[in-house]
Amino acid sequence: MERYNIADVLLFPSLYEGFDLLSLEAMACGTPIVASDIAAVREVIGEAGLFADPLDAGGMADQIAKILGDDELVSTLRAGGRERVKDFTWESVADQFEELYRSLAASD
Repeated sequence: MERYNIADVLLFPSLYEGFDLLSLEAMACGTPIVASDIAAVREVIGEAGLFADPLDAGGMADQIAKILGDDELVSTLRAGGRERVKDFTWESVADQFEELYRSLAASD
């Protein structure tokens, strides 16, 4: 995680992703993210990053330039990322499973 702390931005141009742990780690460190505009990645990052078509290098570059040229945006993304990772704690996962199990048991 040390490398996230010295990065100005994480570029994550994934075409396929199951669960985006890389972005969670970066957000926990306060690193702004430019990521693929695909459902699995967008679901993890939410509003805490910028998105572009992963096959559009120019679009990705434009999003990186936005971050590098706007200190206020950087602050917003850092704060949003740190807040977003709170939704992905082990406790929240356990709570979601408990809720699922209870709803399944209630439907029997």
